[in-house]
Amino acid sequence: MSRLQNSRDSHNITALTITESFWGFQMSLIYTATVLTVLLRHYGASDKVIGLISAIETGTIVLPQVIGLLIFRSMKKRKRHLILWHLIVMAPFLFLMGFLILEENHFSHEFMKVFLLLLFACFNTAIGITLGVWQDWLASVFPKEIRGRAMGISFFFSSAAGFAAALIAGKLINMFPGTKIYGILFIAAGFFANLSILSLVFIKEAQHSHEIENNFNLTRIFA
Repeated sequence: MSRLQNSRDSHNITALTITESFWGFQMSLIYTATVLTVLLRHYGASDKVIGLISAIETGTIVLPQVIGLLIFRSMKKRKRHLILWHLIVMAPFLFLMGFLILEENHFSHEFMKVFLLLLFACFNTAIGITLGVWQDWLASVFPKEIRGRAMGISFFFSSAAGFAAALIAGKLINMFPGTKIYGILFIAAGFFANLSILSLVFIKEAQHSHEIENNFNLTRIFA
């Protein structure tokens, strides 16, 4: 019997596919290269400010990954901690961005530009902190024989969901002029982000994965 036919592995691939599909959908609803860029242009953002989007996204996702190794040390509790982190720390930034846009009449355009970029940076930092430990945890869930297939299947459906979300977002922006629709899109993204991470509840961890603890020590890097 192949590893892919193992009931637990098949179950976990399905759960991961649901997780990644919801995540891909929410990310494309507010895709930074289009939705966030057009929104900031509405508030009078210059080319330099628009250029910050890519710099913020790259820096805040890549650089904080080492922090996650210090925060999420327990493999036994990692799934629970990742779920709580997404629900309590990460997703709220999307809701805050959405509500800020809906209440834009109370703020200046300068304020909107600064705080939207600040919230965007916080959201991506929260992602960056978990990215390394997320991959580490997935490696403990999926045996190496099927890990590539599990990632490939889940990312395929994530991309398909993202494609659909991009079409929906474009259609809604064309249908509803103004900025209110952007606020709704960010709130919807937060909702789907929560659905995504809650899907992790259905992943069944192998017993041996709980026996592996993170003994990462930052000083060893420079030893």
